[in-house]
Amino acid sequence: MALATYIHKRAGSARYYVRVTIPSDLTKEYGRTEIWKSLGTASPAEAKVKAPAVYMAIQDEFAARRRGREIVENDVGAIAWKHYSEFIENDERFREQNLSDEQLDELWREMEAEFGEYDIGAYRAFADIRDRIETYRKLRERSRRLLTSGDPNKTLEAVAESVDEHVAAYRAVLPKTSPTYRKVALGVARAEMQFLRNADARDKMDWSDEVTDPLIKRAEKPKAALPGSRIMDHYDRFLKQRASDISPDTISQNKGVIQLFAEFVGEDLPVDQLRRKHVAEWRDQLYLMPKMAKQVTALKNLKFKEVIAANQKLGRATIDPKTINRYRQLPGCRRRHPGLHPRLL
Repeated sequence: MALATYIHKRAGSARYYVRVTIPSDLTKEYGRTEIWKSLGTASPAEAKVKAPAVYMAIQDEFAARRRGREIVENDVGAIAWKHYSEFIENDERFREQNLSDEQLDELWREMEAEFGEYDIGAYRAFADIRDRIETYRKLRERSRRLLTSGDPNKTLEAVAESVDEHVAAYRAVLPKTSPTYRKVALGVARAEMQFLRNADARDKMDWSDEVTDPLIKRAEKPKAALPGSRIMDHYDRFLKQRASDISPDTISQNKGVIQLFAEFVGEDLPVDQLRRKHVAEWRDQLYLMPKMAKQVTALKNLKFKEVIAANQKLGRATIDPKTINRYRQLPGCRRRHPGLHPRLL
């Protein structure tokens, strides 16, 4: 029986799947190049009947992602918060990766040994690393100067590229002459000013990151999760798509780990509010997690944070770093799992 070209079997599975190549303009959004959907059958006749509807549903999904939508009033605050939080995350990475004078000396000795004392390319690369702090401060001052100039056109100039990126993420068409564009630009500008104030405080070792701008403060408040938008909702959908490829024992173990993550960040937190800091903080807390907690009578009915607190008294041995690394590689805890937020790690 001849089957359509998009009907395939996966290696190691007796069941048929619909395999569709993701269009090049959508691959970045999906984070992969193909979609595989199980047809739940090993019968070629049954697969031939089920496949067209699955194939068309995927094509409809592509079309919906391309259509985009209109940016409305509530989106302005969401965009401002997203812009602010991205700046804060970038600042944290910059400070974590910065090198001391001693480390710079060691780096230069290594580069000199590898490329030679007078290699101009190596020296330029080293100079870029050495001057990162000064460059970063100059960029902050340039942004501050444009945003506080009192000239609306300079404010727009300072944030224009960022606004275009945020609008593109919504797949919206927003003329630069429209009032909504101005609102979004102002929101992004306010987000950058809030970041600059907090970055200045961080320079003085004040890491409270207090948010004082009303727009950013409102957007910062957690929103109620819509049906299907929570972490476990996404993970359940992932399991439905991949159930035929994963053993029942693995499904049970992995779901337990994702549940721990959900308990830590908040089981009702929508996935679009997940941030890098959630994963980093969860990783740090995992080092306090006792081994085989669900098999300990005093711990098995407790939530993640309650288990951590209870084990401070019990003093049971904690899980090892290799286990923690394995937990972080599970779908939903790593950066590129398409079912969850793509910016986690």
